Amino acid sequence: MSPHRTVKQSFCVQIQRSLSLSTNTRRWVPPTFDLVIGADGAWSRVRPAVSSATPHYTGVTLVETSLDDVDTRHPELARLIGDGSMAVYGVNRALVAQRNSSGHVKVYAQSRAPLD
Repeated sequence: MSPHRTVKQSFCVQIQRSLSLSTNTRRWVPPTFDLVIGADGAWSRVRPAVSSATPHYTGVTLVETSLDDVDTRHPELARLIGDGSMAVYGVNRALVAQRNSSGHVKVYAQSRAPLD
């Protein structure tokens, strides 16, 4: 595959309202792209340049956190998760923990609740 068809990660792009694109790198790259993916969350700075959609609360809140060195610092939780993941589901709520490499665990807490 030629270099100009390569996916670039962590590549800063400035998008102006006129949809003209320019890059923010050490070397100049012509502002021509077939596809730009702006994955910067609910309050995206990219979205308004490409869509009139606005975020709204869906009734579900999700909180994500990480635990490091889980086998030493949280051995009870490490045993509960084992080598994979564990999940506990209740009415309108859930708690999920997933083991990653090097003793790292991702934890997700979810709940359904009204906005106010």
